[in-house]
Amino acid sequence: AETRGAARAFPGVAGDDHRRCRAMPLAYEEWVSRYLDDLYAAAACWVGDEARAADLVVEAVRSGFRAFRAFRRGEGREGDVRLWLLGRLARVYLARAGLPPDAVWADAEIRPRPTRPGATPPPASPDGGEAARAVAAAWVRLDAGGRIVLGLVNVLGLRYAQAAACLGLPPERVRRIAAAARERLAASAWAEMRRTTGNGRGTSGAVR
Repeated sequence: AETRGAARAFPGVAGDDHRRCRAMPLAYEEWVSRYLDDLYAAAACWVGDEARAADLVVEAVRSGFRAFRAFRRGEGREGDVRLWLLGRLARVYLARAGLPPDAVWADAEIRPRPTRPGATPPPASPDGGEAARAVAAAWVRLDAGGRIVLGLVNVLGLRYAQAAACLGLPPERVRRIAAAARERLAASAWAEMRRTTGNGRGTSGAVR
């Protein structure tokens, strides 16, 4: 049963890596299995590709094995394991991209310069229309720090304090990053709508 659980928890791992994962303490495997969906959801949100997301999750889980022991010996409580795993995933994501965390968070706090007073993006439509495609295109262009924070807060539903615990940042800074990221996402989606439709009309049909 333990081996079957390890195989489910670590898809895409083969050979020596697979044997290493099977040898992990059951406690670690159980926690990873419990939060595997969250890890995949966050990774897919950040990298935008299922295969790359799966690879990112596997690397974060494997590399976290020994660190987890230290985490459990320290002040980490079992209720913090989800946040610890997500924080580790974020660090692996930034390391893979060659992005220094300090620079990432500093850039993510920069708020966009408004293009014109009162301009707002058209709301995304649930039927997959132009607005939804514009938001999707804007998300791809969003900086890594903004994607990480909005992925944790808006996609996984973490509170600012929880996201801050994941990332090792003050909650107020996470709140500022989220606000700036939403503004950049909105401005970029609005620009994309103008580019693709040529009129910048929202769902109401009124020019903003």
